[in-house]
Amino acid sequence: MTGAALIVAVGVVGAVDGIFTDGPTWVPIAFAGICVLAVLFALRVRVVATEPELLVHNPLSTHRIAWADIDGFNCDRFLVVRLKNGTRLSCVGVPQSGVTRLFGRLGGDNKIADALEHRRLAATGGVPPTA
Repeated sequence: MTGAALIVAVGVVGAVDGIFTDGPTWVPIAFAGICVLAVLFALRVRVVATEPELLVHNPLSTHRIAWADIDGFNCDRFLVVRLKNGTRLSCVGVPQSGVTRLFGRLGGDNKIADALEHRRLAATGGVPPTA
């Protein structure tokens, strides 16, 4: 997040002080605007578990999924929701860390997937999996 704020600051300073003097004056302003939009999209992504449904907020879409429609969860590059109709929905808000991918170990994304699986089973009247 700090990197994005730095990029926005450079774009604004460039617009004000004329750092980008080689091109038209709208270029740094457009650059700053694109950076602000990127930050807003990054703040939007999340996964919210409510009583009746799972809400998946990705950068360009929002999905409301009833617990009864969910078949399970996987952890690929992101948390993946497997639906009973065969659809797989990636949750950009829960990425797998590079360290866990590198060493092939379980990370926070797996813990979140397990917690969501228990929540799904409790909501649908299923039995939680045994360890």
